[in-house]
Amino acid sequence: MELELFYTELLSGQELVFGVRDFSHTMPIIKIFGNKVASSIVFLLFGSYIPDIPSGYKAMTKQAYSVVRWQANNYRVELEIAVRAAKANMTFSQIPIKTIYHQHDKGTTLVDVCMMIFHVVLWRIGL
Repeated sequence: MELELFYTELLSGQELVFGVRDFSHTMPIIKIFGNKVASSIVFLLFGSYIPDIPSGYKAMTKQAYSVVRWQANNYRVELEIAVRAAKANMTFSQIPIKTIYHQHDKGTTLVDVCMMIFHVVLWRIGL
């Protein structure tokens, strides 16, 4: 069902579609905080606000892929896509997606977060 929404958005002319989870009680508070921090940093440094960068749900056109083609091979992929899209001033839309957490303790660590922030700053200064 959600895939159809992504497809419809791409057909309507969007270059990139981000899935956005509901930041409700089912999402761990630390994940909500991390998402808000990542979104705020991208907004402050690149001028584009994407509310749920690490959701994992994205769709893009072939042309958009050529612009946001990432180099990262870990949790930074999500952030790199957002940064590259923001730097290119790409149009994008957002689709609500289900929030599902089976294991609350899995995912990025504090070290991962620090490395992501470090890379965002590097991307901002052009390295």
